[in-house]
Amino acid sequence: MATSPHSPGFTRMTAFDAEQDALEAAEFGRIIKTRSDEREDIQKKTFTKWVNAQLAKESKGCVKDLFRDLRDGTHLLSLLEILVNQKLKRERGHMRLHHLNNVNRAIQVLDQNKVKLVNISNNDIVDGNVKLTLGLVWSIISHWQVKEVLKEATTTMDEGQNLEKTVLNWCKESTQGYRNVDVRNFTTSWRDGLAFNALIHRYRPDLFDFNTISKEQPEARLEHAFRVAHEHLAVERLLDPEDVNMEHPDKKSIVMYMMMLYKALPKQPPVIEEQQPVEESRVPLNLEGAASKASTPLEFGSITPSSEPSLSDMSEIDIESYQGNMENVLTWLLEAEGHLENQEPISGNVDEVKEQFHIHEDFMMELTAHQNSVGNALQEGNYLIIENKVSEEEENEVREQMILLNTRWENLRISAMDRQAKLHEVLMTLQQKQLDDLGEWLAKTEERIATQESLGSDLAQIREQVDEHKRLQEDLETQQMQVNSLTHMVVVVDENSPENTTEVLEEQLTNLGERWANVCQWTEQRWAMLQEVLVYWQTFSQEQVKFDDWLAEKENVLAKMRLQDITNTDEAMERIKQLKLLEQELELQHKEFGKLNGSAQNLVTHLDQDNLAIDDIRSRLDEFSQRWDSIVQQMEAHSKAIADAGINISAVPVTESIKTNTTTTTFEQGGHKVTETVIAKTIHKTVHMSPTSRRPPSRHPPSLLHRSALMRIVH
Repeated sequence: MATSPHSPGFTRMTAFDAEQDALEAAEFGRIIKTRSDEREDIQKKTFTKWVNAQLAKESKGCVKDLFRDLRDGTHLLSLLEILVNQKLKRERGHMRLHHLNNVNRAIQVLDQNKVKLVNISNNDIVDGNVKLTLGLVWSIISHWQVKEVLKEATTTMDEGQNLEKTVLNWCKESTQGYRNVDVRNFTTSWRDGLAFNALIHRYRPDLFDFNTISKEQPEARLEHAFRVAHEHLAVERLLDPEDVNMEHPDKKSIVMYMMMLYKALPKQPPVIEEQQPVEESRVPLNLEGAASKASTPLEFGSITPSSEPSLSDMSEIDIESYQGNMENVLTWLLEAEGHLENQEPISGNVDEVKEQFHIHEDFMMELTAHQNSVGNALQEGNYLIIENKVSEEEENEVREQMILLNTRWENLRISAMDRQAKLHEVLMTLQQKQLDDLGEWLAKTEERIATQESLGSDLAQIREQVDEHKRLQEDLETQQMQVNSLTHMVVVVDENSPENTTEVLEEQLTNLGERWANVCQWTEQRWAMLQEVLVYWQTFSQEQVKFDDWLAEKENVLAKMRLQDITNTDEAMERIKQLKLLEQELELQHKEFGKLNGSAQNLVTHLDQDNLAIDDIRSRLDEFSQRWDSIVQQMEAHSKAIADAGINISAVPVTESIKTNTTTTTFEQGGHKVTETVIAKTIHKTVHMSPTSRRPPSRHPPSLLHRSALMRIVH
């Protein structure tokens, strides 16, 4: 019997559009969110089991975390290899680019096998997008499961809705006559486990006693059905009892399982007969503003209830089931309106707009997913009116609800499409500005590089060039953030876009990418060269200062010797002592001069041939060589003067002592502070003399030392 229009269900819905309490709306939102999360968790688990069942057929590696393990595309390609029976190439690298290419190849294979993917890109899978990853796997499962089931069916049917109805009708027919079993859908009808067991028992009564099982608790019944189906029918255990024994079981997961049972158990060929609609006794409600359904989830039309509903589909509809469906639709509609209303204003930051774009994209897909439920609710109401299933007062109530639902749906649809268009426009504008800004920055930087001078001709200039290069690196790091954003560029193409929009953007991105790579490469090479030359300059400068100081000190010693009176025995002995010590120092400093020449050689090899520093370095070394020769000549002159004075130099003994000094210096190298410890050993020689008679001057006086050959820089 039809419910009175004054029943609680009708009273609640007639006021639904006007004054909804904010707390009630928030509670609706919380409930919807909780249910959505529960569905995602269950789908993740059941989809993972299905994928692993396929991979196990050829001993492929299993998937542990669906969202993480599919990101690199290798498991996807392994799965498709089994399903299409074809070897597929893949990239083995671990970079994001390799993962994107693998997933893109998998999407191409799906497209070749006529698997329709709506708004799912390789970026979504590589990023681990939960909803779109589930959508991708569901598309694969439904396509190949339907394909397998169709092989078992003898009647040609559409792979979508009709097959699902066929399986549901088969379940209804197979479970008829079983007490407390009433299959109406793929959700709540299976919650207590009785329907699963009744279906299996119908075709395999030898496996168990149904009456015994019916006395068990729901969890035990479900566990029994899944275990028996696995052990005796080879049906994979995609479901666990807790996945089904809940308030709102996941439809997709149960449909997956039922498709496998349908394939495993005997069945009659599906027969779906469409009856001609009876003559209408009332005029159906005609809603204006109807639009055709779009082919993509991002564009969808308004809903118009059919004026000729299928009686075979609507035969079980009554006022109570209509109320329940209408309440569910309006509850969801309220949550969707709140979601759209609470979306943030469109940002001016490109990364934030991308995030808003993806959020709204998910929202649009959700609207598309609920479009049929809105249309079904309107169609059910229309059916009740046409078939005289309601009283006149109830009819007015139903008409009022249908007008309310259609109006609010149309307003929601228009508002969502309007926000989508604005997001598209803002996002493309901001991204194009990013491209233009990057192009402008690259042009300035390339000009800046072209005007860079060759390496400096002294240490001060090199240090200045290092500081200037650091500023360029800072600019590069700042610009890197913009470049990173462009690597996740979203290209929006609609009917108003030119045909070559994608090609033009790809060409622009490729050109900018090559220029950016060239700038980065030059910057790295220039920095490495500057750091190396800076170290050579610092080493050469320190060594030449040290050597210059030593030469100056010895030149001063020799100058003072000339003032000594060698006729005075004490002064002569002092001069001999100094000459002997200087001779030993010359041997040590000869090695230091060799190091100085080596440092100069290292430096020159890194300078351009026309660098002024080369001539300066050559002149500096020539000067050192001349001063060295001068010191040697002066020492020989002093030695001759002493010998001419009749003093026997070779008879003068020398005792030697060594003193060690440790000095620590700190300098900057390669952007880091370097501490260098130098251990210097000083040889002290003491000359001992006893009075000796002067000998006549010798024609060939003994020399204190021979001239040492000096190392020259190689040009």
